[in-house]
Amino acid sequence: MGEFTSNYFQSNNLNLHYINYKTDAIKPLIMLHGMRSYAQAWNDVADQLISDFDVYAIDQRGRGESDWSSDHNYETQAYVDDLTNFINTKGFNNLCLMGHSMGGVNSIVFASKYPEMVESLVIVDIGPSASTSTGGARINQELIDTPKEFDSLEDVKIFWRKQRPLISEHALNERVTFTIKQLDSGKYGFKWDVEGIAKARIRADGEYMWDCVRKIKCPTLLIRGAESDILQHEVATQMIKENHNITLIEIPDATHYVYDDQLALFNREVGMFYQRI
Repeated sequence: MGEFTSNYFQSNNLNLHYINYKTDAIKPLIMLHGMRSYAQAWNDVADQLISDFDVYAIDQRGRGESDWSSDHNYETQAYVDDLTNFINTKGFNNLCLMGHSMGGVNSIVFASKYPEMVESLVIVDIGPSASTSTGGARINQELIDTPKEFDSLEDVKIFWRKQRPLISEHALNERVTFTIKQLDSGKYGFKWDVEGIAKARIRADGEYMWDCVRKIKCPTLLIRGAESDILQHEVATQMIKENHNITLIEIPDATHYVYDDQLALFNREVGMFYQRI
């Protein structure tokens, strides 16, 4: 894991946390995590990119070290507004984006709204119609069933292993480190807004997202886990038919959590994509 610095920016009265990986590069790459994730989830991906990019990863609202939304506003537009405010704070005019799952949705929407700003886009295992997939129903139910506290860190690991059978020990330990805090009671709870995010859940926004996909103007790599129950193969292939700027790669023996399951293959495909463009 490479070195990074932590800092904060303001967005709509929220204090939001981000990390910046140590690098001498100047081209900004912003990485957006998934619904139940955190900025440092990108550590092992960023390590391979810091020679070419000035890499930033944001704890999106309600997660990690960022503030929770007092009115439970975890809609896509709120995340896109936060990303826009971060970019304005930094003064970036051109940038690259990479987003997994919910972060991929936010990246797609931003790239569709501001095509002149986005030089390249990597979408990780997400697309329109996620809410109607088996995985969308699964995650929505998991959000409802997620406990607010655990008696021990071992109980936390058991929880994640049940939801993520293929997760590596390294990825599991990082997830516990960066998503769990000790509560005043002595028990352990999440660093993300379990109740608010469960209310937001995965929404049915397929038609809107198809329109956003069509508006992407930059070179785009769509990475699908071959065993994913979130991004269906048929949806992924339709995305590349709808927009010829998109290239599809499917990673074998990977679920929705592609870079956790097959890090070396993921990094290889991302590296080849950046070399091509």
